[in-house]
Amino acid sequence: VPGLAAGITSPGQLISNYSTCLLKIKAVTILANNSGRLLVSIHEVANELSSLGFNNNYVASMGNSCINAMLTYAALGNVNGVNSTINYCMKLIMQYHERAKYAGLIVNLSNYNLIELNKTITRMLKAHGITGVVPALCWVRIYGNISSIINSITKSVLNGTISGPEALALINQYFMNLTLNPQSIIAGCIRLNITGHVPPTIKIPMTSIINSSQPQVMGIGMTVGLNPVKLLLLVNNPTQTSLYIDGFGLGNLYCKFSTNLALNAESQGLLKIALYTTSGSVQGTATLITSAAVGSSQEVSVLCQGYQQFTVGANYTGYLMLSNGEKLQFQVQATNLMQPYS
Repeated sequence: VPGLAAGITSPGQLISNYSTCLLKIKAVTILANNSGRLLVSIHEVANELSSLGFNNNYVASMGNSCINAMLTYAALGNVNGVNSTINYCMKLIMQYHERAKYAGLIVNLSNYNLIELNKTITRMLKAHGITGVVPALCWVRIYGNISSIINSITKSVLNGTISGPEALALINQYFMNLTLNPQSIIAGCIRLNITGHVPPTIKIPMTSIINSSQPQVMGIGMTVGLNPVKLLLLVNNPTQTSLYIDGFGLGNLYCKFSTNLALNAESQGLLKIALYTTSGSVQGTATLITSAAVGSSQEVSVLCQGYQQFTVGANYTGYLMLSNGEKLQFQVQATNLMQPYS
């Protein structure tokens, strides 16, 4: 009688409905046992990013999408759907957890190097008789420029554009270059025309990308020894007009982009280039990452002519080509990710 009241007219239908009910119970049980673990993992990653000063809506939206998908599959009694969604979402969150871990390492490494660089610059300025407010003002300007580079690289790691080990090697190489050549950034600071504080007789040679009024490029790092070769450049555009980059040269390589990469006026961007050797030809991709936000990037394909063999430890001269025919020169040292770094 209860079966007839529920609209069941045959034993087969009763068994079918009962089986569906059991599947839904199983799916809900799996959901109850595993969703908590997933939510805890999402919460941990969100807290880790927050402690670094990065608030990324991607983690929260990913968590909501995963929970909604699992609830939908559970309501349908689709056990396989629940299991596959849990596995997929756990894989995503663990991947992002790994990126967050490297972001933390980058921040800690950068903080240590910033402290040491500050000591070096202050000591050098005092050695030239520059004391008082000037060293502090100099450091504020330097810190603002360097931190924008650190933030861009960190966001690129979180976005998956640059791998964690690659970013650590590049940050390490970047600070090594600054430590070996502090006169460059000091020169940029003391040319701020602070009346009454910088004696006109003091001259520290070399110029810096930091204080230039013209577009410039700084080679942050190049990793070789694996396919692809990866090149990372900082492009600075302090002018009032946008830059359009249509290619680059490096050693005996001459490479063109499929489409111009645009860098807005008064902005900086990280240019990541990956070059592959396939059947004797050199091609790859170029990605311009601005400091605006995670995921703010442009990517184009690259096709090269010529041949260049890279040696670990060697320095190479290159240039970016602009659509107006101008060339922006840079230097970069070849490193190998398989080798330990300080």
